[in-house]
Parts: sequence; structure tokens; C-alpha cells
Amino acid sequence: MARSDSDSLVSLLEERQRRMGEQQPDADPTLSTGGGGGGTYDRMEARITQLEKDAQDVKLRLASIDAKMATKDDLSAIRADVGEIKGMLKAMPTTLQLLGFVVAIFIAAGVTRIFLP
Repeated sequence: MARSDSDSLVSLLEERQRRMGEQQPDADPTLSTGGGGGGTYDRMEARITQLEKDAQDVKLRLASIDAKMATKDDLSAIRADVGEIKGMLKAMPTTLQLLGFVVAIFIAAGVTRIFLP
């Protein structure tokens, strides 16, 4: 790369960096200097401690949810029960069949009344 190309590249990068600095006038100065903590991680340690507490709470909640979940055996038992209920429903007479039975009884009663005085 020629000397003029590297100089123009450096000047281009410097210009871009200057523009980015102008676009963020309200930026927190501690962000660009590494947090301004003076080399300590006091706030970081407090945040990590809180995250560890939250992670423990998440573990407990997941264990609670896991304990309440149905197993494959539970689901197969439910499927068997549903199949049995479907079979019972298919065996039950329909409304039309019940109506036909009631009409047949009335007809039988009328015929019996006519022929057996």
C-alpha cells in the first residue's frame, strides 16, 4: 500500500471517529473509560450476586414446573380413557333412535288398545 493510501485511510478513520463522537454528545464518559470504577468491580460483584440469586429462583421454578408436568405414561392413560369414552358415546342411542322407540311404544299401545278390549 502506498504512503498516500495509508495516510488517506488514517485520515478517513480519524474523521469517522470524530463524527461518531459528535453524534453522541450526551454519552456517559465513564463508558468510554472502562466504567470509571477505579479498577474495582464493586458494582459488577453486586450485579453478579443478584444474577446468581435470580438463577437459583429460576431453577426452583423450573423444578416446580417439571414436577407438575405429565409424563408419557400419564398421557397414554388419558388417551386410553378418552378412547373408552368415545366407544361409550358411539354405543349410546341417538335422538332419532330414542324418538323412534317412543313412537313405537305409542303405536304398540294403540294397537293393543284396539285389538285387546
